[in-house]
Amino acid sequence: MAAELAAGDRRRARDDRLAREEAPQVGGQRGSGLVAPRAVLLERLHHDPVEIAAQQGAKATRFDAALCGDRAALAARTLVHSRGLRPLWLVHPDIADEMGESSEDPNIVVLGDMGPYFTYPILNHAFRLLMDGVPLMAMARNRYFMEPDGLSLDMGAFVAGLEYSAGVTAEITGKPAPAFFNAALSELGLSAADTVLIGDDLSDDIGGAQAVGIPGILVRTGKFRPGDDTNPDIRPAAVFDNFAAAVDAILG
Repeated sequence: MAAELAAGDRRRARDDRLAREEAPQVGGQRGSGLVAPRAVLLERLHHDPVEIAAQQGAKATRFDAALCGDRAALAARTLVHSRGLRPLWLVHPDIADEMGESSEDPNIVVLGDMGPYFTYPILNHAFRLLMDGVPLMAMARNRYFMEPDGLSLDMGAFVAGLEYSAGVTAEITGKPAPAFFNAALSELGLSAADTVLIGDDLSDDIGGAQAVGIPGILVRTGKFRPGDDTNPDIRPAAVFDNFAAAVDAILG
């Protein structure tokens, strides 16, 4: 059984450098960007679940955010290239080179997490393209994320604003889109029935995972809000106070 933490897509490029320093070795290399194989995850869960749980602070959040951001950005870039589209990339400057050049005549707007680089002129430029019939793709629709000093607004607000103003619906490549979780299953080589997701975001983690058949375990840490564990619409497979307790239950 494999567990994948999903924690939000934030400041991807800067955090990616930290993630590569913290990541376990996979195939003899550090920081390959790949999720550790099932055997590696199980070994870590058996031997140091408490240590893993203790990492749920800033480092663990940044590591998981980098993994999620990598997959969402990769999915967006792959879709754009496979469809032969001419994108306007609205992404953080740190990943602009990785995503590629923006077209002078775009036929799709691709919105990523720009963090402090979201500005009115940038959003208004995107809005005008959408009003001209250009479709919108977004790497996530997360509502908020956890920082050391508390919750902060995430890019979902900008996605929703553009959708509302232009009367369009964005194609999402990150959580909670089914494609995001199916890509994780493919990468792990597992079926939904053989997988469990542990997360602190009821909507994007638990709801997204369970929509594709992955049991979702909610933990009362990080982005968890009072009442999430009794939500009538999204019912986690189980609820625990922290990651270590969830791991103990999984391993029996």
